[in-house]
Amino acid sequence: MESQHRRSDSEDKAAANAPRGRLLYLSSGDVERVDVSDSEIATEIAELFAEKAAGRVDAPPKLGIHPRSDSFLHAMPAHIPSRGAAGMKWVGVFPGNQGRGLPQVSGLIIVNDADTGLPTAVLEAGWVTTKRTAAASVLAARHLARKDASSVGILGCGAQGRSHLAALCAEFPIKRAVAFDPSVGARTRYAAEMQEHTGVHIRATASPRDAVEACDIIVTAGPIARIPYATIQPGWLSPGAFAASIDYASAWSAGAVAEFDRIYVDDIPQLEAHRKEGYFPDLPAPFADLGEVVTGTKQGRATRGERTMACLLGLAAEDLVVAHLVVKLAAAKGIGTWLPR
Repeated sequence: MESQHRRSDSEDKAAANAPRGRLLYLSSGDVERVDVSDSEIATEIAELFAEKAAGRVDAPPKLGIHPRSDSFLHAMPAHIPSRGAAGMKWVGVFPGNQGRGLPQVSGLIIVNDADTGLPTAVLEAGWVTTKRTAAASVLAARHLARKDASSVGILGCGAQGRSHLAALCAEFPIKRAVAFDPSVGARTRYAAEMQEHTGVHIRATASPRDAVEACDIIVTAGPIARIPYATIQPGWLSPGAFAASIDYASAWSAGAVAEFDRIYVDDIPQLEAHRKEGYFPDLPAPFADLGEVVTGTKQGRATRGERTMACLLGLAAEDLVVAHLVVKLAAAKGIGTWLPR
């Protein structure tokens, strides 16, 4: 499939004429000013998983260190030959930062020239991470959720909870949402701001059960923990529901996970690598990799009433394919700062 984002001769010329011996730095504000659309990102992510299923993506499991018991820093390299893109994200997840007024997730993406290996750009990773994660969840939902899904339960009212609801509303006929967060302020602000943003009726709740029961799509976007905090209990999940877990299934109890008819992941080798570190103690063997579903090699949703989960760990290739597009457009638009290498 030829991407609409292999854009124009002018963009390629801008990249080719980039100052030699220098690299482009893009701050968080720069990245947002590039103004890559959600539809562009969705196309890139869908094409990426098709490439991955064909064995044309090199993205080894994350290498991590754990400065704190509840936190980690991951090195996430990838090479996508179809884009001529190589690079790495260096990302930290520190849940304790919330109490310090700091972001829980932070990082940088380094983009390299795939022919020479030289670094060509460094960009702040927050916006890319938020957008690519939501795009991957919506791609999974496209194959695993009911087409007429009209309600969403959000557990975790941070950046990912916001991006996921917006992306799901663009894909499905969503009419209502229920939002849970342990922070009263966070869930109250979320309900007010996202209702205005999406036009969907949103109810904030102090009960996580409210955000699961009677919802067609559930998104768990809370902290990642090696040992699940298991907020969601058996009996909460409605027939026909789909869940997107971006929290390493941390919010799901073993009994609740066992109620899914089929579980899918974005990358089985990544899952197995994390199991060796103690994550996912209760997750059954996945039925398929998301790339297999996207390309039709494995079945997605089979019946209206089955319960499905996509447990999405987040892949370096997702970051890189979006970052590569951002850098290309930034160079064409004259956005960013050139630094000596």
